[in-house]
Amino acid sequence: MKPVFFLRRRYTPFGGSEKDFQDLYNALKNDPELPVEMVDIRQPSWLPGWVQLLIYNVQVCRGRKKEGLYFSSDRLTCLDVHKAGGGTHKSFLRTKGFSLNPLHPTYLWLEKHTLQNARKIIAVSKLVKEDIVRDYRIPPEKIEVVYNGIRVEAIDEEEIARRGRRIRKEFDLPADCPVILFVGSGFGRKGVREFLELLAALRNDFRALVVGKEKRLSDYRSFARSLGLEKKVIFTGPRTDARDFYCASDVFLFPTHYEPFGNVILEAMNYGNVILTTLQCGAGELLQEEPRMRSPKDRSVLPFLERMLRDPHKRRAIARKNRESVPDYSIEKNAEAMRRIFKELENQ
Repeated sequence: MKPVFFLRRRYTPFGGSEKDFQDLYNALKNDPELPVEMVDIRQPSWLPGWVQLLIYNVQVCRGRKKEGLYFSSDRLTCLDVHKAGGGTHKSFLRTKGFSLNPLHPTYLWLEKHTLQNARKIIAVSKLVKEDIVRDYRIPPEKIEVVYNGIRVEAIDEEEIARRGRRIRKEFDLPADCPVILFVGSGFGRKGVREFLELLAALRNDFRALVVGKEKRLSDYRSFARSLGLEKKVIFTGPRTDARDFYCASDVFLFPTHYEPFGNVILEAMNYGNVILTTLQCGAGELLQEEPRMRSPKDRSVLPFLERMLRDPHKRRAIARKNRESVPDYSIEKNAEAMRRIFKELENQ
């Protein structure tokens, strides 16, 4: 089989899409029947971002292509396979609002031609597929939904409890008090304001942890105080041990405005959490029992959330089902699906 070239502009271990791309490459690189090659392509860092994007497209697409399949989660107009890991930029702009930044029209131009020219588009959720069909009128049969995969950690209940106790001790959380968790950076799009508003409406006792990086963290702390939550909500800032926080929590609440997938959902499921998120979160499609919020401000889930806080038996039953379903969404399963797609395109 001809090689599959994994094309990327830059790599950061902290970017969700970049990490998914690297994990997929790592899962496939030792397959003797499917040669893969990672290709890093750099641009002058002193240039404006929108200019770098256009230069990147020229670097990859100008001239004669190499023999093989071009694959990327970046927007490039000569790809064979495009993974729409970040959803569509049009959908993102609907949550962000108007901007004069020239980066946005550049993204939109590249996105339109990337989706039109690609032989196959990988959507990371049904949400993303629907966005692509609606925003760019791409034929649905050209798009295949392949959910992201995570490294599933084989961890028993005792280990989860031990790691959870460490976090509860660090933040002085009562052992018998349910904990509600948020993990993510970029609090505006991911709904931390709405997270706090939902907490303020709860009658049952709880503690909450907000884990992640945010430039305006002091504003969110002030907002929590204005809602009377200063003794119930702890903002930890960015942490390298985020997985241990899932071990300490009971409910993962993620009222995002737009999240094409959201690996945090799978991670929270893997460590035994009940999940509440919005219809605007792609990974919410994997939930079996929990209701989904129509929007970040949807209060109709409050009775369910109240029940989860006061009924540990029901909470644990749902969390157990979530844990049992996670192996279906491992990075290995994700790699199997992508391997099949690459081989099908090779034979066309």
